[in-house]
Amino acid sequence: MGSNSSGDESGWATGTTSGTDRDFDGVTADRPNVVGVWKLSPGCARQKVLQQWFNPAAFQANASGQLGNLGRNVAIGPGSKNFDKELQFRSDMFNTFNWVNAGTPTLTVSSPNFGRILSAGSPRVFQKEVL
Repeated sequence: MGSNSSGDESGWATGTTSGTDRDFDGVTADRPNVVGVWKLSPGCARQKVLQQWFNPAAFQANASGQLGNLGRNVAIGPGSKNFDKELQFRSDMFNTFNWVNAGTPTLTVSSPNFGRILSAGSPRVFQKEVL
């Protein structure tokens, strides 16, 4: 018959970084400081959420020589949902172009149908099957 697969995954934890080495450890993955509410309200319009997953104004780069106060992997990216359906079909076509395949003419001289063709082969047949 086919198979179904579905999935519902929560989003991945993501690391928000300042993109600079402000704590002088040689790595440009410093965590920023949180200075406001960065999470959007759950009832936010979808269009707004797609344009802005969180409030970027709630973050600022960590102070020079300091670590930022944002925790590790606290921002969660969008989740995903998926449903796949696989169907397998089998189809057969016989006499695909629907050609007339005339039968043998009547060959009995005494028959009133002598020389006439009174039969033909099968017409086009198309069948499908869902496996």
